[in-house]
Amino acid sequence: TLSMLTLIIYVFGITFKQLLAGTEPGRTYFATVPDAMLSLVFYGVILDGTPDVVTEVGKASFICFVLFFVVILLASFTVLNMLIGVMCETVRVVSTVENERMNLSYTKDKLAYLMRNSSLDADGNEMLSKSELKSLLNIPDACIVLR
Repeated sequence: TLSMLTLIIYVFGITFKQLLAGTEPGRTYFATVPDAMLSLVFYGVILDGTPDVVTEVGKASFICFVLFFVVILLASFTVLNMLIGVMCETVRVVSTVENERMNLSYTKDKLAYLMRNSSLDADGNEMLSKSELKSLLNIPDACIVLR
């Protein structure tokens, strides 16, 4: 998505450089392609001081005025798409971690219940020895929980 934003800025940078050549905004903001790209980042993506630049561009060329708003819309939706992607990935990771935590808690609680009710914990320390584990594995419910 970041490469798409870079491509949009590059294409529109060339466009503004060519269309505004010889005008005041062309000399001020779009003198070279790198200057045009930097201006589009500042005034079209970050939106810092955009009204002044849009007014100057509008006085020079109505087509460029419209194109500048197209850049703002495309850049905004591209950045929005990136943010949505980051948020979705974060939610997915948190969901996975929570599911693992809930499964572990369920398994632990169920095994503790089985140990208490089946008198397998012979020494009463709530820890499983090798022999206690072998006895626990003979219980079908315990095998289902441990899957």
